[in-house]
Amino acid sequence: MKSGNLGFGLMRLPQRSADPTDIDTEQLNNMVDAFLQAGFTYFDTSWAYHNGSSEAAIRECLVKRHPRGSFLLASKLPTFAITKESEVEETFRLQLDRCGVDYFDYYLLHNVNSMRYRQIIRETHMFDYMKKWKEEGKIRHIAFSFHDTADVLDQILTEHPEVEAVQIVVNYFDWNACLVQSKACYDVIRSHGKQVIIMEPVKGGMLAKAPDDVQKLLQTEHPDWSPAAWALRFAGSLDGVLQASMAQLMQVNGVGENAARMLKVVAAVCQSCGQGLWKDRRPVLASTIERGEYLRTRLLGSAQERLLLLNLDAANTLICCEELGSGSLAQVSVGAGEVAQFCVRRGFERVILAHNHPSGLDCPSREDVAMTRKLQDLLQDLGVFLVDHFVITDRAFYSMKDHGLF
Repeated sequence: MKSGNLGFGLMRLPQRSADPTDIDTEQLNNMVDAFLQAGFTYFDTSWAYHNGSSEAAIRECLVKRHPRGSFLLASKLPTFAITKESEVEETFRLQLDRCGVDYFDYYLLHNVNSMRYRQIIRETHMFDYMKKWKEEGKIRHIAFSFHDTADVLDQILTEHPEVEAVQIVVNYFDWNACLVQSKACYDVIRSHGKQVIIMEPVKGGMLAKAPDDVQKLLQTEHPDWSPAAWALRFAGSLDGVLQASMAQLMQVNGVGENAARMLKVVAAVCQSCGQGLWKDRRPVLASTIERGEYLRTRLLGSAQERLLLLNLDAANTLICCEELGSGSLAQVSVGAGEVAQFCVRRGFERVILAHNHPSGLDCPSREDVAMTRKLQDLLQDLGVFLVDHFVITDRAFYSMKDHGLF
């Protein structure tokens, strides 16, 4: 089966309410059908998406409604939720059951970074399990999604030649960003001869609505192409992109010929990005990855612990980010009661708490967990929803919500 190189990500599905598990399956049915009818076949889900409901949704809207040979399905092992080796096989089999399939076309280790690779992936022999599952026919291709530096990526691919593809953030905004290292990671993957699976080609929708100055730069070359088309075309023009076939991507409105001209304009846009044309754009933080990466940019390089509070609207758009204190979290002169009072005073309804660990340890202390649980109880009584509490390091992030700590 051949497919185009446009994938259907199942991280931000339409919802009937603010509850991320309340997926609008009727609308999703229509989206799945339209995607397949356009000639595309790759669907990407995960254990964690929509608080665990994405895999079940794709079972109902795709697997039960279309022949298994008509699509490619990818899911991911939650490296951040595995605490012991016995959970690796158990989680994988549960994912097959939740998706309603006998095998995954692509199976990825989710959100790999240096610390998880050393402390979790190696210790629980995840790559050995993936090789076994491939031999058993339960997965067709071994892969992982990656959020760290290019040198770490090179080490992992050198030690695990069995890997066939790597999923990384690629978009023209982050192409040369020192934190994301899109270009450097892309170059490493290609030097190892592996396929590239791109995530965030439109940066969570941010590049779909460019500021006026950026849009003018794009329209100088082709006034009929939308900002989203430019973003997709940048990603689709790269060699080695999974199932790469520009012919089908060109069928998407505004995505077409002459990549050389496109890259020239994109270079100018990237330069403008560095000049701050996007500085007033409010990001949409709908997923754990988006929230964690945003918080890393805010706390990167801090020599002491800082406590941040994010206020989100019902659509997960960031309204504001407030710094509440600094020092160690146990010593910060901001307790759970004061955070709760601050939320009420400012009229916040949905909040994320975050603090960094300059030591590099990307897991919470017992004091962190106790404070978070106390805060959740206080906020619940006040009608404020605590979305998550993150621990941030320069190379990783840890979601207490994803780990079931409150």
